[in-house]
Parts: sequence; structure tokens; C-alpha cells
Amino acid sequence: MKTSTWLSLITLALLWGGAFILLEVALRDLHPLTIVFLRVALASGALFALALAKGESFPRGGRIWAGYFFLGLLSNVTPFLLIAWAQQTVSPGITSTLCAITPAFTLLVGRMVVPRERLTRHKLGGIVLGLAGVGLMLAMACRAGAGGGCAGLVAVLMAAFSYACGAILGQRFERQSPLVNAAAMLGCSTVILLPVIILSGSLSPAGVAPVAVMAVVGLAVFSTAGGFVLYFHMLRADGPLRSSWISFLVPVSTAILGALVLGEVPRGDSVIAGILVLAGLLVLNRENAAGAVRCRGSRRKAINPSVAEAR
Repeated sequence: MKTSTWLSLITLALLWGGAFILLEVALRDLHPLTIVFLRVALASGALFALALAKGESFPRGGRIWAGYFFLGLLSNVTPFLLIAWAQQTVSPGITSTLCAITPAFTLLVGRMVVPRERLTRHKLGGIVLGLAGVGLMLAMACRAGAGGGCAGLVAVLMAAFSYACGAILGQRFERQSPLVNAAAMLGCSTVILLPVIILSGSLSPAGVAPVAVMAVVGLAVFSTAGGFVLYFHMLRADGPLRSSWISFLVPVSTAILGALVLGEVPRGDSVIAGILVLAGLLVLNRENAAGAVRCRGSRRKAINPSVAEAR
């Protein structure tokens, strides 16, 4: 992978890893539905304002906006609600760890609907190594009694599957700029949740601590608005499968941020699990490097056929 891709992965891992920590803080005073609505509403407002200030043009036509509604449902509404509900009983570390199954779901869905996402030896090996690290982290957390109820764990797995479907669908919007895609998707998510939040009466909570308000704002502006602009940039440049590898890094960043913010000190076996996750990314990176070499070789042969004949 290019240096820029690595930097994007690390930055997005910090933004999305921090989302689990900020959500944990916000849940102390706010209902999950309230948090999710404010998250998408504030994020979409910030991105629409930025897009208009930059002179971005939004697409017209009912078909593409129907696609944004489905994308918002798969990438925002469904997983955000499931994770917020689950994290009432499931720790941030467990939640982010279970979400790391997303690349495997993306691979399965991608094989069915995106033929160019081929399952190679390096892709399979990288995913196995990454999942081994994720599995080790999950086993440690469950052994420590942080797993919560079974329903919460299932909800997080359902959220991971929804993220995978959203990654596949999101690739169809690569002609639009990342800023437009993120703003449109989050705007549609806000529209979907608006009648739900009004009917539930959860829009005006009382007795909310300032730290919870700050957590929601940070969750909306940084983890959601900034995170999805960067994610759509990666999706357009690298494809759905490679973009979903971010899920392998998020548990590591969540563990680090949890230690800094919540005082949860990582154990030695957590470091080993993190090494396995990074090893999986390195194997996947080897696949990309080999593909780039083959691509350059094919171009040279096409330009100068005598090179191939000489060999």
C-alpha cells in the first residue's frame, strides 16, 4: 500500500476507535436513539455547510438519492443503533473487536456481487491473521467478564454485517466526491431517524452532563463527519475490501484510547493480539504490492512487445 493509504488507515482507526470511547461516555446520560440521531444530524449539518462553502454540487435525480437512503440505512442507521444499544452491556473493547469481523463479511458479500474482488492466497492469509488477533482480544475480554449479554454480542455482529453491505454499496457512488457522498448519506440517515426520534420523545433529555454533550459533538464532528469523508476517499481509491481492513486496526486504537481516556491499561496479551492484527495488514499489503508489480509488468509488455519475446 502507498504511504498515503497507511496514513489514512491509521487516522481513520483513531477516529473510529475514539467513537467507541465517546459513545461510552455519552451513554452515561443519553438514550442510544438520542445519541445516534444527534450524531448523524450534527455530522450531516457540518458536512452540508462545508460542501456548500466549497461550492460542491449535489447530484439530482431520485435514483441516486434512493441509493443514498439505502447507504445511510446500511452504513449509519442500522449499525449505529445496534452498537449504541449493545454498548449498554458490552464494553467498548469487545464492541470494536467484534466489528473487526467486517472484512470477512465484506469478502463474502463482495464475492457474490463484486466479481473483481478475488479471493487470493494473500487476502485469505491476511484475513485469517487479522481474525486471529481479533479472536484473541475477544477471548481475553470475555475471560475478564466484559462480554455482556449474548444479545448485545449478536447485535454487534449484525452491525458488522451491515457495515460490510454498506461498503459494497458505497463503491457505486465513486463518481461523486467523498464530501458529497458523506453529506448526502448522513443527511438521508437524519431524515430516516427524524420521525422515529419525534415519536419516541427522546429528543429533549434532561440533566445531561456537559461531558456527555462534548462526547456527542466529538462523535458527530470528528468520528462521523471527518471519518466518513476519509472513508469515502479510501473507498473510491482502494475499493470496498481494502477499505474494510480498517476494522482490524480499530480494536487496537480503541484499546490505546481506552487506556488514555478510561484508564484501561492494555495487558501483554493485548499487545500480542495487536501484533497479529498488524501482521494481517502486512500480508494484505504484500498482495497489493505483488499486484502492482504485475500491473507494471503488463504495461511494459504492452508498450514494448519485444521485451516479452526476448524473455
